[in-house]
Amino acid sequence: MKKLFAVLLITIFAVTFAQDSTNRFEQAEQEQSAPPTDPSDEGPGNPGEDPLPINGYIPFLFLAAVGMIAVSQYRKAKISKN
Repeated sequence: MKKLFAVLLITIFAVTFAQDSTNRFEQAEQEQSAPPTDPSDEGPGNPGEDPLPINGYIPFLFLAAVGMIAVSQYRKAKISKN
């Protein structure tokens, strides 16, 4: 039970601190690079420009992971009782 609590606590902290409001890479690019003169020199663009569709599924994925952990713990407890 202590291990499960520790894993959940670490996961919650990782999720909460992973979403930082500032984009450090974009700030560094703005400071170091000059604006391109030729549109063909721009390249593919910044990967952070378009929001990724997976961001809307993060709560669902988190609940699915918690459900999978609960099912595996239930099965483990059921096997150890027999």
